[in-house]
Amino acid sequence: LDERRGLRAAFALQVGGGALLCAVLALPLASYYGVPKQPFREAVAYAVAQRRDGVVVPIYTAQMGVRYYGVQHPSVTALVEGDTVRYARTAQALERILREENGRPLVLVTTFPRALRLGRPQLDAMVKAWWHPVETFRASVGDGDVTVWLPFSY
Repeated sequence: LDERRGLRAAFALQVGGGALLCAVLALPLASYYGVPKQPFREAVAYAVAQRRDGVVVPIYTAQMGVRYYGVQHPSVTALVEGDTVRYARTAQALERILREENGRPLVLVTTFPRALRLGRPQLDAMVKAWWHPVETFRASVGDGDVTVWLPFSY
């Protein structure tokens, strides 16, 4: 009888310890899952609100997120490719957009700044020289924050 009690107590202790361990390990998940992987929906809505009569320009790695949430599945006014949204994956493409837009303000959207800095250093330098970050939306993906930039003259 005492042996059974001892086994039950050991089993209860193991189950209780396991449950406590699970609870402790699950606590950080609430904050982790409270942050989107990449908050393009919020960033695009913010960029659209900031653009006035300008153009939203996703830079390099931000293209697919802006296309998906701004053009294909918008939560606010849809962006129109070639009109209210243009894509720049290189410094030359951004220079061409600047020339073609003839003074219309460009609201930039970036993500993965390390990839931009290493993969397109000229484009990265151009963005930092002519625009300033106005809002950054936190992401749970490493280095995946989404930033909206406005021209210094805006």
